[in-house]
Amino acid sequence: MDDEQRASVEIAVQCLQSVYGTDSVPASQVPDLKALFAHLKQPLSEEQLFERREQAEIIKNEGNRLLMAGNKKEAIEQYKQAIALDPENAIFHANLAAGYMALESYELAAKAAQDAIDLDPGYAKAWARLGNALKHLKRVTEARNAYEEALRLDPGLDLARKGLDSLSASPTASNDSLGGGMGGLADMMKGVDLNKLMSDPNFMQMANQMMQSGALNDIFKDPSTLNAVKKNMKR
Repeated sequence: MDDEQRASVEIAVQCLQSVYGTDSVPASQVPDLKALFAHLKQPLSEEQLFERREQAEIIKNEGNRLLMAGNKKEAIEQYKQAIALDPENAIFHANLAAGYMALESYELAAKAAQDAIDLDPGYAKAWARLGNALKHLKRVTEARNAYEEALRLDPGLDLARKGLDSLSASPTASNDSLGGGMGGLADMMKGVDLNKLMSDPNFMQMANQMMQSGALNDIFKDPSTLNAVKKNMKR
């Protein structure tokens, strides 16, 4: 026994002395620490595993009830408890992702969804929830890939379909898919009569939406885009 181990045993003895209210502890009452740790490391029986999984399912359902009631933080705690009992259940991790999404903790939501995918790569809903989290983190290409994988696994998954459609409809999302970045937008504007576009009510409505979202501010920070607009304005 080295000095560190001896110090640990002395601390344990002191704790026992405090519990028994005595300065000396009978040898028969000193626990066999090696046997204790060996017992803790023993794998659970099938019956014990079944009971833990059942308990975890009950806790997860309570988390669902709390989330539906708007008690987001309490729901997250329930999901964490369920995971502690049954850490390899991908559904629990995906539900935790949903809880974090409701709390707008998107980084944590992405991690929980990825944990679910790592456990079950074929779990379409986990891919869709990863897509939702990545979309809010402005990681649009990764979000699109996640949605597409979800739909590949489950073509009828509404969560993934709506998420993918929202990327196509979002003005800010389009910036990530222009190929050449902001310069790609400048290339697209070559040959466009901006004056005609300005008289198009549909175009003006879209431009107004982009302005309100802040997307236009980002786009016009690019010098090549500004130059393209100025050239078109001079026509």
